[in-house]
Amino acid sequence: MTKGTLTMRLPYSPLALVVFFSLLYPTKTLQPKENMGLFTSACANDEPHELKPCGRFLPYSGRMLDTDVVDALPAGQWPDALQKLFEESKSSAKVPIRFTMQVWTAYGFVLRASEGYVIGIRSDLSHEDQESGIAHELYHIILQQKGFSFQVDVPNGASGYLAELGFTITSCVDDAIIDDRTSALGFHPELLNRKRFEQFQAPPDVYAKLKDPIYADGTALVIACDSFRKGNGNELSKRWALVNQDVTKHADELRKKIGDVRCDGAPACNEKKKEIRDILHYPISLCNPLTGKWE
Repeated sequence: MTKGTLTMRLPYSPLALVVFFSLLYPTKTLQPKENMGLFTSACANDEPHELKPCGRFLPYSGRMLDTDVVDALPAGQWPDALQKLFEESKSSAKVPIRFTMQVWTAYGFVLRASEGYVIGIRSDLSHEDQESGIAHELYHIILQQKGFSFQVDVPNGASGYLAELGFTITSCVDDAIIDDRTSALGFHPELLNRKRFEQFQAPPDVYAKLKDPIYADGTALVIACDSFRKGNGNELSKRWALVNQDVTKHADELRKKIGDVRCDGAPACNEKKKEIRDILHYPISLCNPLTGKWE
């Protein structure tokens, strides 16, 4: 694969699609905490940077609908907290943000395409769940515009699981941060996390897939990273232990090696992602948008 051609955050990793839902669940009342300064500022080192992508962004290849909305929230009654989050995302992105509401396998996604950002949210979710999904994906945009790495590159001819593993590494850090920050804004990500445990089902072909070492490592990383999410603990690991104890043992080993994923600002968080990559020992390059270089 040519450097820079794989430059978007994929919707969700097939490593554990039914497990790794990158969304939040709110309560009905969303109120940002007082005395936070800038609306989403919860990190001392979130300073503006001149960003330098490592390669071109690909055109969006998904289906577009006449009902898609560009540079505005989808139709509906949204709380002020979400409207403010959207305005900050829009201001920082400096490119169009398209919302498309369709029936997806995953709850939602965000990707950076050549046309701008595309946020996909499942149309069959309740209004409250859609609200949570939008908030989570908008915050991914904010982090990316602060210099958090999200572009991934792997060698030509590599397994598709390797690229997915790279995206799982970036999400491992970003999702935990987003949980913390959206919680500070009045959202309640721990509620969705609890629901994900209740709805957990292993993929029907999981035993065959786990024979692939990259898939097995990716699944273990998903389990380890999920433990860093707000309110999660080892709940996902307990459920996976009923499926395959080897993968949960590996996840526990990874969790101990990673330590934690909290970090202060884009430079430190990008280093943390590289640290996780190096623990796994795979030829995955991560773009540092602060330097425009693959690392």
